[in-house]
Amino acid sequence: MGTWTFTTALRDTSTACTSNGATFGCYPSQTWSPATADAAAAAFHWTIAASGAGYSISSSANPFAPVFANVPLTVADAGTDAERLAFSYGLALPVVPSVNVVAGQRGAATCTFGTAVLSATLWTRRRGAYPAGNATAPAAGRSTFPPWPFRVDVAETQLPGRGVPECLDARGVSLGDFSLPAGSAGPCGCWYANYGLGNGSAARRRWSG
Repeated sequence: MGTWTFTTALRDTSTACTSNGATFGCYPSQTWSPATADAAAAAFHWTIAASGAGYSISSSANPFAPVFANVPLTVADAGTDAERLAFSYGLALPVVPSVNVVAGQRGAATCTFGTAVLSATLWTRRRGAYPAGNATAPAAGRSTFPPWPFRVDVAETQLPGRGVPECLDARGVSLGDFSLPAGSAGPCGCWYANYGLGNGSAARRRWSG
């Protein structure tokens, strides 16, 4: 239990759920490669707490990541090398596109993916490998946000469907319909991990469900 920094790399992305790929984006904008290891870093600050007979997880304020509170954690393979905590919850995910969504757009736009899902798996015994200095356990007495030294998977995903996404300009005016029919395509997504980097397509297949 406690508050931890979960440092990951952006491993893979997809804009498959929308007809206009400019409407979706991930933080940071750079996916991992050996040459972009630092630029691909994304940190999540989460608190794990006792909750009844189990555990829950909450986020701290973060302009680059979803904010949530008291989401239940499930425990799998307790007491084994594969022991891990997992959670998922639905949210409306706002994205500020880095380029104009349509020609003649006035001001910044916000595209909201209204039925997105944030999910994560937090291993408790298998060590992470990214960044290199995060592969050892934190020393006793360290600060409020010590690094989580174990493996982490994080995914933000959105399936296609009616009204996904809703894109508005700075005046609140719709920029158009960029949705795809439900079931017609794969998800939009941002996939993060601190281990097994270099195999993004496999990560997408694993977490797209």
